[in-house]
Amino acid sequence: DLITQDLNSSSVALRVPLLEVVSRRLGPAANPLLFREANNPSPAVANAALRALGRTARPGEVPALLSILAESYHTDIFGEVENAAAQALERIQLPAERSKLVRHALDRAQTTEGRCSLLDLLPRCGDAAALTVLESNAASTDARIPVTLLRALAEWPDARAWKALAEAYRESTKEPLRSVALRGLMRLAIELNAHST
Repeated sequence: DLITQDLNSSSVALRVPLLEVVSRRLGPAANPLLFREANNPSPAVANAALRALGRTARPGEVPALLSILAESYHTDIFGEVENAAAQALERIQLPAERSKLVRHALDRAQTTEGRCSLLDLLPRCGDAAALTVLESNAASTDARIPVTLLRALAEWPDARAWKALAEAYRESTKEPLRSVALRGLMRLAIELNAHST
């Protein structure tokens, strides 16, 4: 394919738009190339490949995206990896299967940034095992972990998170945590009221 050949010999400035063309032209068939470019040392190129993978990654390729979050130290691409993984997770029908993949990646997380991104994905899983991880309030020397746990609880898709959010709001001495918990409680209350009418 001439476009693929051009990509392999192109500069960073040309590589980014070429990745867009290749991904739209080939669809999922471009994924092996996109995963390769996701490891490109240029953040601009890697992020372009990951944006494309958000559209084209198949369910069987979700573990590869989650592995980037778990194992990579290139944190400047984590935002796009998380977005791509979130979109790809939606293509897996069973919540328990989505949850299993994310929790397995969490066990291997090498950085706080990667762990936070994986925790952010748990509300998209929506099963009891994922909720248990968020309710665990795991001790951490990094203040980002409790905030991330609570933020994910505040995004939980149903009222099962109410108890943990209420406890966090009642017991936390830190105003930022109380604010996150309150936002989650208000969202759930609005949704519950909407469903009851």
